[in-house]
Amino acid sequence: MERGSSPLIKRQLMIVGGITAVSAVVLFMTIRTISEGDSFSPAEIPFFFIKGQEITVKGMFVDCVPTKMLDTCISGFRSSDGAYFVLMDHNIDDLRELANEGHFQITGRFSTTVPEQFRTADVTGVIYVDSIISIGSV
Repeated sequence: MERGSSPLIKRQLMIVGGITAVSAVVLFMTIRTISEGDSFSPAEIPFFFIKGQEITVKGMFVDCVPTKMLDTCISGFRSSDGAYFVLMDHNIDDLRELANEGHFQITGRFSTTVPEQFRTADVTGVIYVDSIISIGSV
């Protein structure tokens, strides 16, 4: 090795060490933030939803979920974090009666595949409902 290359190697090692230290701190802060919230659930965050995953979502039934066409109204469910879902495996008329009747907890299987008749709905996905429980508040 040449004598002049030693400071260059030291500088490169310092840069790599600095990047590693910053990355470790960011990772630690992220893990700590997630573990501090007792109510954290991956199922409550839309980008964590996995097709076929059983999820439990709290929120309210709505007469009309947002749609891409103004003349279409599709009943659905609005979660406490503002995500909209189309609900399947349940009588739609029964669900319409629950709109604006308080807060509920829905449990079922999540799917990103929206059936053809609901394609105009601007929703996070579909929940194939297993149970509906009335709750006091979200």
